Amino acid sequence: MGLWRLPASGNKTAVSEKPAGAPRVTVTAMLNRITHTFIHVLDQDEALDFYVGKLGMVVHTDADLGNMRFLTVTTKDDPDRELGLMLPGPPLYDDETAADVR
Repeated sequence: MGLWRLPASGNKTAVSEKPAGAPRVTVTAMLNRITHTFIHVLDQDEALDFYVGKLGMVVHTDADLGNMRFLTVTTKDDPDRELGLMLPGPPLYDDETAADVR
């Protein structure tokens, strides 16, 4: 990763200090697939029951992060694509925004 600086000459143009011959990473190379999609749910346990119990998906991640529960499910044949079941509320949204989302 290169550094940016203003040249000592007083010129106001930023100068890249990337090493010569450094490989370029393009957006196309970085974004070759979508692995996580998030939806808002009103109750994570009810959503989990629906997606796992009714649709046959499996739990990928169920983590208590202290201030939120990070819950994702996947299909059995494509575990690299996760569906996040997120509650609209803190820490992602303030109370007013969460109410609007709900």
